Amino acid sequence: MLDPFGGTGTTALVADVLGRHGVSVDLSADYCRLAQWRTTDPKQRAKAARVEAVEPVSDDQPDLFEEPAS
Repeated sequence: MLDPFGGTGTTALVADVLGRHGVSVDLSADYCRLAQWRTTDPKQRAKAARVEAVEPVSDDQPDLFEEPAS
């Protein structure tokens, strides 16, 4: 799906959530950065898919299947 006036990337975001390929183009570098953020941010993707966002697990949380350090 090609969107020659991509803006904030809503069309590309929804296309991706629906399993389609979306290409978004815009002259404004600010809109391109915003669209890139929206299409990769887990909360924005969940909002577009109309599902509840899942909080990422903290990196400092110990691995359940890792051997404890001695």
